[in-house]
Amino acid sequence: MRNMQSSGEKAAHTLKWRSAKVKADRTARIAKTFAKKSLKEKGGFETVSFESNTGHEGTGIVDVVGIRRHKSSRDSLDIVLVQVKGGSARITPKERERLSKATSKVNVTYTVAEKRGSSVKFYPSPFRKN
Repeated sequence: MRNMQSSGEKAAHTLKWRSAKVKADRTARIAKTFAKKSLKEKGGFETVSFESNTGHEGTGIVDVVGIRRHKSSRDSLDIVLVQVKGGSARITPKERERLSKATSKVNVTYTVAEKRGSSVKFYPSPFRKN
């Protein structure tokens, strides 16, 4: 038999979980901000983060990508894929393996952007579908 809650109990339960979600989202935003700041200040990386259209975390293993020119060879790039953890969260061995595998799934290509008049042309086009 199902445990029936009164409307007051159900409302209290919902409020508890909503406030937990708000706190977790806030912690995640702060953790990502500090990770990006640290990558910039300590490593000289420019960063790109991945969020959903509503600004929440995406579903992929990579939260932030850091990129910088290699210090000794200016035509080379250093790229780092970052999984951000905040609060009491710690990375699991499964997540570590998934993040490691993601490094081999990076597709790199090039394009040249030429501004002609009031438009920009890309050669070859980076907008083709994979």
